Amino acid sequence: MEIQLKIEDQILSLEVTRDGNRYRIRVRDREYDVDCVCPEPGVFSLIVDGKVYEALVSRSDLVHTVNLGNHLFSLELSDPRATPLRQRALALGEGPTAIQAQMPGKVVRILVGEGQEVEPEQGLLVLEAMKMQNEIRSPKKGRVAKIAAHAGATVKSGELLLIIE
Repeated sequence: MEIQLKIEDQILSLEVTRDGNRYRIRVRDREYDVDCVCPEPGVFSLIVDGKVYEALVSRSDLVHTVNLGNHLFSLELSDPRATPLRQRALALGEGPTAIQAQMPGKVVRILVGEGQEVEPEQGLLVLEAMKMQNEIRSPKKGRVAKIAAHAGATVKSGELLLIIE
């Protein structure tokens, strides 16, 4: 998966391959082996090429603030694949929006509750497909009207997961 990372005025393209908690990250001509565990929200324990790091991450809209040791970074992540979703969300306008599984998989966990207000890009649930966990995000601001899936459920491509009003 390709991810665009903007740190201050510099834009980097990262190629990320995930296998469980292990990531292979390629930046320009350098590759990194990363083992990542999130013991609590906003705290990441990383082993990068044998060195241990703790990263504290907070998010405000699309901007992430990362405290890594004595360094504080402000960065913006974007997934080029998500651009069509954002464009579609702008066209959605008012009314209910059905969130469907884009691929067959297993619902690992539900991140929201019925009646909960959500923001664009907010995580709704985690779907495991092809040994990778994918966070399904809200395409628009709204309220969770219905949760059709439950943790542990196996879903088919196109199956209803949630409805956002």
